[in-house]
Amino acid sequence: MVSKGFGKTILFGEHFVVYGLEGIPCALGQVTTAEVKKIPGEKGYELIDNRPATPGYKEEKTGEYSALISKVLDYMQIKDRLQITLGGDLYCASGVGASAACAASIARAINDE
Repeated sequence: MVSKGFGKTILFGEHFVVYGLEGIPCALGQVTTAEVKKIPGEKGYELIDNRPATPGYKEEKTGEYSALISKVLDYMQIKDRLQITLGGDLYCASGVGASAACAASIARAINDE
């Protein structure tokens, strides 16, 4: 099953939202896709990340993605081993909602699978 999550930008107030003030967000047309397949093996997952990214971005976020996927699997009480393949045309960089798009696409794909 393949699902997607959209990127975002903040049109006005980008830095202000860090301090709890209002901003004007906007969805981007670019997406992160997640394809999920059941594979043989014990509970867990294998992650294949084919997204375009700023150098070092994916390595920097490895721990966050590991925690995210583990929490989704635990919450959904998934007992299977999954292969999760990320792709899409949302360029992974700070400020475009790449982490949120990734989380949304993974959760949707696991739920659909």
